[in-house]
Amino acid sequence: MAASPALAWSPSSCCTRPKAGTAAFLLDKELKELDYVIWKLRGFVRSQKGQGMVEYALLLVLVSIVVIVILLTMGNQIRNVFSDVVCALGTSCRVPD
Repeated sequence: MAASPALAWSPSSCCTRPKAGTAAFLLDKELKELDYVIWKLRGFVRSQKGQGMVEYALLLVLVSIVVIVILLTMGNQIRNVFSDVVCALGTSCRVPD
């Protein structure tokens, strides 16, 4: 049984690009641009370049919170120690409040 001429395969029927200016060409171009955007977004989502920076920022926030809590609870004691050191060095001594 021979294939009908309409269903016969030819290189020009499957592997050619759409002609410029046609609707098929514009659709093909838009699909390629959309595919490019999708791949860029996938790469952005999978990227871990900023992960280290976020970890450092979280660590900095944690250290800041610890320092603030320590200063709020022990602030007067730390001020007294520094006042004692200043008095021991022979400069003007001020009685802490």
